Amino acid sequence: MMKSEKIVKNIEKLQEKMLELQIQLEDLEKQKTQAENEEIIQAVRSIKVQPEDLKYVLKAIQNMNVKAIIEKMKKEVIKDEKE
Repeated sequence: MMKSEKIVKNIEKLQEKMLELQIQLEDLEKQKTQAENEEIIQAVRSIKVQPEDLKYVLKAIQNMNVKAIIEKMKKEVIKDEKE
């Protein structure tokens, strides 16, 4: 077998492996999205708000500075854990 034929075979093998890895990556990304969605659903259900009121809760959250609120809550939780 000529050197160039060997290289071509190696390229083909590598391309097949890359395709397999791409499929595996896409599957893992779907699993991650599904897990995140389940976490979101669980968090929403834990606030025990009526479904018809949920849009108002989400709108209120949207209108607030959510990052600042989260940071404040984290500090409070850490403070409570230390006490």
